[in-house]
Amino acid sequence: MGMALLGSILILLSSPLLLVQGGANVEETAGSAADRVVLRDGSVLLGQVLPARPTRIEVVVRRDWAEEHLPELASSWQALEERILRRAREDRLDRLRRWRADRVPVRGAADPVVSWIDAELDRLDPGLPADPTPLMLVSIDRREVARVEERPEDRRRMLRQGWRAGFDGVETMPVDRLQEGLQALGFALSAIDPAPIDDLLPIPVESDRRWLARRASTEVLIDPDLRFVRFGGLVLPDSGPAIEVDPAGLAQAVGGLVGNLLGEPGTTDPMRLALARIEGSGRVGAVVTQLELSPGFDRVAVEASLLVRTGPGRWERVAWRRGESRVAELPPGAGGDLARDPQVQTAFRMLEAIGIGRTDPRARRLSLSVGAATRIALDRARSALDADLQEAALRLDRIGNGRNGPGAR
Repeated sequence: MGMALLGSILILLSSPLLLVQGGANVEETAGSAADRVVLRDGSVLLGQVLPARPTRIEVVVRRDWAEEHLPELASSWQALEERILRRAREDRLDRLRRWRADRVPVRGAADPVVSWIDAELDRLDPGLPADPTPLMLVSIDRREVARVEERPEDRRRMLRQGWRAGFDGVETMPVDRLQEGLQALGFALSAIDPAPIDDLLPIPVESDRRWLARRASTEVLIDPDLRFVRFGGLVLPDSGPAIEVDPAGLAQAVGGLVGNLLGEPGTTDPMRLALARIEGSGRVGAVVTQLELSPGFDRVAVEASLLVRTGPGRWERVAWRRGESRVAELPPGAGGDLARDPQVQTAFRMLEAIGIGRTDPRARRLSLSVGAATRIALDRARSALDADLQEAALRLDRIGNGRNGPGAR
């Protein structure tokens, strides 16, 4: 409610599926969710093709499928994977140790991030063998490929969800049967669920920048104090879909807005102070949601950005999503629920006490409409960015690392 409140104030200033595909003919896959890579020797690889590279084609493949249908290729792919994995595990262990050392403990509170790091350090102990992951990433020379057939993104998402659910034979399962099975398990068959699969793959070799983005995404999904709403020089904590602003915060918001309106000189950028506090706690991520209003107050834009600390006192924006909404597109009566919200009523009383909006009911109605538009734009931007964060973040809810079900990394 807080972002919508801010927008308003600104105007006045199947059960588990059991399917056995057995010896399904891999050529009969036109109605499935898997991409097809046909090699020049006639072999067919079913999986999900990653974004193109100049000389190689990379495909995510279910390990059991590859071993059953392409055993010789699977053996060579696994041998290469093992060599790469040694370096990747060493890098991950080093980064996890540094992350744990950086993170400042919160007195009297259990830290799920530290608990997960400790578990990962044990799991990745160099003295222990690496358990095979459900999926593997294979790289094929383009000269060995005859053709590639990629499915639409909605089908590709369903394949990833089928892998997450642990369905056997998902590569050749008809789409309608796959959809029924996913719905029975409660999967969201839309872009709301990007269905990330990184945790089902071996640990990758990745750059420091990519790792920092993963770490930052994980932190902002776990720690509620890493999200902020900003309008000009005003910064408020963003506690989630329903932003809670206590009376002191509300008074600060109104005071900040009045100061902006009167042209009073600002002090130190409050966002810089917030980022310094985050750095002092050993964390590297923050999400800042920026509100923009058109001069005529007929359009609201919200931009949500992920900031990553890449060095001492240095923050970079690495991902962002934008949502917009127009007041004219709202249905009649939009914003009526905002008028009944106690925080909005308190804000109106504060503004009236200093002589803003006391005698103009039209301004009040417009403010509520802008608040409703702000809520729509906020939902669009936040949902899109959260999907990006979910895709990049490390999964702390690891269930297991076996080949017949979801793992995590």
